[in-house]
Amino acid sequence: MKEIVIKQYLQLVETILIKELRPGQIVIMDNINFHKNTIIKVLIESVVCSILFLPTYSPDLNPIEHYWFKIENGIRKVIPQFKDISIAVEHLMKFI
Repeated sequence: MKEIVIKQYLQLVETILIKELRPGQIVIMDNINFHKNTIIKVLIESVVCSILFLPTYSPDLNPIEHYWFKIENGIRKVIPQFKDISIAVEHLMKFI
């Protein structure tokens, strides 16, 4: 599973992000392991850009973390009501 996520993220960086970056721009990422992949770093630096990693668990610097918190807590509460986690997530997204 972890390798699939890394491959998908690498594909996103290669096909979308790199094409949009301009020299001197800074890509801000959190500290999840696949963001620190060497290939990602090389790709971003190949277009004369740099990476800035946010401090560990810094939701005020990365506002989407507040939403992930709500989603994760919501899933824990409603998962017993659903047969499939994807249906539970779809249900929760209606309330965010």
